[in-house]
Amino acid sequence: IDKGMPQYLSSRIDLIRCFGNIAVHQKVLVSGQIVQVEVDEAKLCLDTLRELLEHYYVRPAATALALAKVSAK
Repeated sequence: IDKGMPQYLSSRIDLIRCFGNIAVHQKVLVSGQIVQVEVDEAKLCLDTLRELLEHYYVRPAATALALAKVSAK
């Protein structure tokens, strides 16, 4: 995990990894059955993805834009 990543995001990613591992291994143990995803698990995944995109792409782009506007003066 990226050392520049906020702790709360790396903790969320680790949690997703943990319940992801459980789901994968259940699929192996319960052949032919689909493991259900809980609403809270799906929400956590989507929220984490949104926050990762915000941290790595949106905020740096907004900062670069603000700096460019100040530098243009």
